[in-house]
Amino acid sequence: MTAGVSGTFTLVQRLLYALWTIDAQGAGTPAACAARCVVSDVCGGFVWASSVPPCRLVVSSSIAGAVATKTAAAYRRVRFRDDLHIFELPPSLMPAVGVRQSCLKLGMDLPPHTISPAEEAILTIRSGSFIFVDMVVKANGTAATLSTGVDVPNTGIPWAPNYPLMTGKERCVMIGGIKTTLFYDSGCNIAQNLTQICVRQG
Repeated sequence: MTAGVSGTFTLVQRLLYALWTIDAQGAGTPAACAARCVVSDVCGGFVWASSVPPCRLVVSSSIAGAVATKTAAAYRRVRFRDDLHIFELPPSLMPAVGVRQSCLKLGMDLPPHTISPAEEAILTIRSGSFIFVDMVVKANGTAATLSTGVDVPNTGIPWAPNYPLMTGKERCVMIGGIKTTLFYDSGCNIAQNLTQICVRQG
């Protein structure tokens, strides 16, 4: 890939889930495939393979024509939103502290809890199973952002079936699964084997 395009993506390997992709017809080289993703407002990354078609754009599962594509690796957009860049940190780099503190200690923060289709596509390209986001379910059952404490209307949260668990304790919120659209509440400590996605300005 050309230097300008390669700086826009990072290679993610050992993908846990299949990705939702669409055919980028006519993109005959990795650089052309990357460029096609850059100009798309729904693309979160791309898969380049020896199969036909070689270029597939990673999109949200809600995009018409998207098909589940099993692959071992994909290129993920580095820029998540505006001036936010995305990083997936392996367990070895995660401090033994709470969910948000693990990102703050590294000069970063949790991803926002509201995501666009393109941002959803970006988050599906990961090696971890779940992603903690900037939201918490308080002991009284209401939801708020972890960073600012601003209330989040429960009616607008796409909870997974039987969630939130409502244990009477403050619980952090994560998204996960192949579609990366369903929300789960969980304990606020980082598990030893859990990767975490953080975002950083700049």
